[in-house]
Amino acid sequence: MNSTARFNELLNTLKASWAGLPDKPDETPETTLRAIWQHVCQEQTDELHPPHLTDDQYAKVLELVDLRLNGTPLAYLIGSQEFMGIGFLASPQAMIPRKETEILGKAAVETARSLVEERHIIQAMDICTGSGNIALALAYYVKESRVFGSDVSPEAVALAKRNAEHLHLTERVDFFVGDLFAPFEQDGFHQQMDLITCNPPYISSANVEKMAGEIVHHEPRLAFDGGHFGIQVMTRFLREAPRYLRHGGWICFEVGVGQGQGMMTMVKRTGFYDSLQSFSDEDSNIRVIKARLDGSGQ
Repeated sequence: MNSTARFNELLNTLKASWAGLPDKPDETPETTLRAIWQHVCQEQTDELHPPHLTDDQYAKVLELVDLRLNGTPLAYLIGSQEFMGIGFLASPQAMIPRKETEILGKAAVETARSLVEERHIIQAMDICTGSGNIALALAYYVKESRVFGSDVSPEAVALAKRNAEHLHLTERVDFFVGDLFAPFEQDGFHQQMDLITCNPPYISSANVEKMAGEIVHHEPRLAFDGGHFGIQVMTRFLREAPRYLRHGGWICFEVGVGQGQGMMTMVKRTGFYDSLQSFSDEDSNIRVIKARLDGSGQ
């Protein structure tokens, strides 16, 4: 059987049992198979003529397709995930960057660029950094930035550091292990940040078990379990961030579907922030909130 026939046969197998996730809209049976095929043969897969595979390579493709059909995320199988046009390394050490989080990434980059026009050089923090995707996207697209990331998971920080090396950004990005702002509890960071971003865990503990098995059984729970109401980490973030922001600095953070209005109200009630803005997804759900420190909380 030639490569095209093998490819089409496997594609039909994937289509017959496909159960994609809404937060991974780019993953279809065809894009998934092409990614696996390319990963195994290390060649681009032409749409009409997939590259030839040896018998051993084909056996590996079959193995990966079987794992995918049994719920292992594609990014973990091929060891990579694209985010904001950047190729990141992916592994079970951290949650896989989502398309929806590009809303946060784009808002953060836009904010950083505006700050650079005013301040020329900026410093930023990324809390709950995971694989480092937001921190590194900031550094990648805003050359005038110095970025610091933190995560409570040593495994996630290890992957973030690998991504910094992979993207040749180690001179401008540093990652630390610790709970939220704990690694930065020192004078060199107090009131020194122009921008602080965060993609916190925001799924309520009660709803975690209702999530797709692909997430619950394969990705680190620490990255998405947000406590009893799903806002535990966000509440702490809002309360602690002013200690590290320069006057007029910004926070920018992601929220879950249905949490937007409540979190907007909470931001206002802290009394720390002004110039409140929100960014919505294609279904008009608020997914990102941005606010400026007005100085009254310091």
